[in-house]
Amino acid sequence: MKRKSIILVLVMAALLLLSGCSSNYSFTQTADETKIKISAKKDATGESLWFSVPDGYAVEVTTSLDSGKVQLEFVEVAVSVIDGDEDVTTLDVVKSITVSGSDKVTVELPVNDYVIWVTAVENSKGTIETKVVRK
Repeated sequence: MKRKSIILVLVMAALLLLSGCSSNYSFTQTADETKIKISAKKDATGESLWFSVPDGYAVEVTTSLDSGKVQLEFVEVAVSVIDGDEDVTTLDVVKSITVSGSDKVTVELPVNDYVIWVTAVENSKGTIETKVVRK
């Protein structure tokens, strides 16, 4: 009986630890717009799909965070299509910004394809929208 009790306590402790570690990033993306819903613990990470920034365009970032700070890293990628399948290779971080609260900033990037790496600097909750816009 004592052994079953110990196993039950260990299982319950593991479940409590796992439930406290959950973080959620939800990405909704079109060709020129990404909406990121965040409910994340500190240091949780996520990544968007790739998108293009053409000549004469920039990325507009609109934040609506109820709490926390989030780092966005704009990472150059090389995209190749082989037999209908996309192969995306990450290259270099071109720009990194940290956002919080409600704000709108414009991020100037060189013409290229990008993904956004997202990291919760603090426990964070809210939304971030990025949109490729004409300068």
